[in-house]
Amino acid sequence: EADSHPRVDLGAPTADSIDWRDTKGVVTPVKDQMQCGSCWAFSATETLESFATLKGSSVGTLAPQQLVSCDTKDGGCQGGWYYTAWNYVKGVGGMESNSAYPYTSGTGRRGSCLFDKAKLVQGTQPSGFTGVKKGESNLAAALEKGPMSIAVNANGWQNYKKGTMESCPFAFNPDHAVQAVGMTTEYWIIRNSWGVYWGELGF
Repeated sequence: EADSHPRVDLGAPTADSIDWRDTKGVVTPVKDQMQCGSCWAFSATETLESFATLKGSSVGTLAPQQLVSCDTKDGGCQGGWYYTAWNYVKGVGGMESNSAYPYTSGTGRRGSCLFDKAKLVQGTQPSGFTGVKKGESNLAAALEKGPMSIAVNANGWQNYKKGTMESCPFAFNPDHAVQAVGMTTEYWIIRNSWGVYWGELGF
């Protein structure tokens, strides 16, 4: 599904650098999607965690499994989009915690939906979301408001260990959803969902 959501122009950022990992609770621990194409669910969950915390709700770690198993607009382990995931969460009233609904799709099985509305975490229902127009200036300006879900071409990421990754695929064909959590004038800081043994402790 193409993202037809309206996109806004935020203009130029005011900060030269930002790292949301330095703000307590805004960036939860790195997760691992394992052998399931559920990056979209992890990215969506992480950004809900971040913005709920920024708005004053202590929601902790939420349950990507709820999205993988219960969001029928997306494809479970076969891929999806964070914005359709947010629409699902808005529709059902929020998300369960990861402890109440632990991740079980690591072997590639979507699993039956076991969502329990009685277990919703307060403060996890989004009122909506905003897409930003293309361009690094808009990306940086959006990042000043909080960590955000983005789509990237992850070709070549499997071998990333540390430092600044400078090689980018020529054709932009986004195939992986992640969370942008910071930037400097030299690079972006990305939180992946491939566990802490990938990259620099998962970043």
